[in-house]
Amino acid sequence: MFKFYYNRNTKTNRKIIYIILSIVFIDQISKRITYVYLQPQAVIPVINRVFYLNYFENSGVAFEILQKNTWLFLLITSILIIIATYFVLKDTNISNAARLGKALIIGGLIGNLMDRVIYGFIIDFIDIFECPVFNLADISIVLGICILLYSILFNKHRTNI
Repeated sequence: MFKFYYNRNTKTNRKIIYIILSIVFIDQISKRITYVYLQPQAVIPVINRVFYLNYFENSGVAFEILQKNTWLFLLITSILIIIATYFVLKDTNISNAARLGKALIIGGLIGNLMDRVIYGFIIDFIDIFECPVFNLADISIVLGICILLYSILFNKHRTNI
């Protein structure tokens, strides 16, 4: 039925999968530590008035947008992960930067998807000044988007990973 193709450069694919799994692992460990140790305390100041570790349960999308639509987000995120993974493993004609950007996005999406499945919400804990509270998966997604945009706008030559 659905045959999963990937490029023949399995060494490159292994690197991409390693990056994705590393992001998911680090994100999930940080959230588990936050859930166990920070939840009872709620807020720990790291740099007063600037940076706090702040336990927050986010049932919306990025930065608390569209609260309480868990099943819709699970479906959309799952579809995005499948499509993005398919293309990052299949496409051999993209730059290293684009491949890295896609891997960061996929890793972040999987990390947040796992939270929705396990807890029914996303655990956020990084609270900087006046910004919404976020987590390592969010950082990975935003960084991946920035790298991908940079790659699209400024990379004219394909390089090997």
